[in-house]
Amino acid sequence: MKIDPYNHKEKYLHWKNKTKDGIPNVSKENSDIIMQYLSDMEKGVNIARVSTKGARSYTRLNSLKDRMTLFAKKFKELYDLAKITDITEEQLMGFFSDMKNGTIKRLDGTQYISVNTFASVFKSFWHWWQKVNKKKGIDIQDITADLDTRQEKPDWVY
Repeated sequence: MKIDPYNHKEKYLHWKNKTKDGIPNVSKENSDIIMQYLSDMEKGVNIARVSTKGARSYTRLNSLKDRMTLFAKKFKELYDLAKITDITEEQLMGFFSDMKNGTIKRLDGTQYISVNTFASVFKSFWHWWQKVNKKKGIDIQDITADLDTRQEKPDWVY
């Protein structure tokens, strides 16, 4: 039995129940895409061939929901995109570059530290989107191939 001291399971299930009619402050299209993505990750469906098979942990699901919601809001704010999947490669590269250099800041006004984790989450989402559409016979280009997911060396390690 795994112990969940931070109540990730309860937090995720409460959020999921609360957002049955859609994610607040996110368009219906984006909300549906994000909910479909999270549902697949919860079940372990449409996972990349090289990834570990099976359902994702509630910790991972909470992280995915937070970051995907952030992407949807920021893409709407910066690029006026109705759907998160309408982003172009140039917009995506500019977005992560702006996160890294501090042009796009966190809610508290500070600079994002580990932009690589945000890029990894988006790459994961985009590859899921490609796989889902490939099953429908639609070929989606991989716009995440050039995203920088290198981890920066920390300033200090305990």
